[in-house]
Amino acid sequence: MEKRLLREGCLITKVNNGAQAIVRAKHESIDIALLVSTGNEMDAAETALNLSDINSSLEIIMIVERKGSEQQAAQTEVVRHAIPQTRILT
Repeated sequence: MEKRLLREGCLITKVNNGAQAIVRAKHESIDIALLVSTGNEMDAAETALNLSDINSSLEIIMIVERKGSEQQAAQTEVVRHAIPQTRILT
């Protein structure tokens, strides 16, 4: 994914967790956020909701496990309803 985005001329900023993504979004202009659910610290759903609060026009793409837990499925549904334009991939 990264190589393709670079070929398309995109600038990429990588972070290690949701908290870092929130800090960067507050201080930088970001067009798209690609979130990969790792199950560590701040989950992807919480990160998506926070990013949307910072920038409601931010395009958000979430990648989640196909066979996640019931809690993860519930959080994904919260994001689907709270931020309908978010694309969620499994």
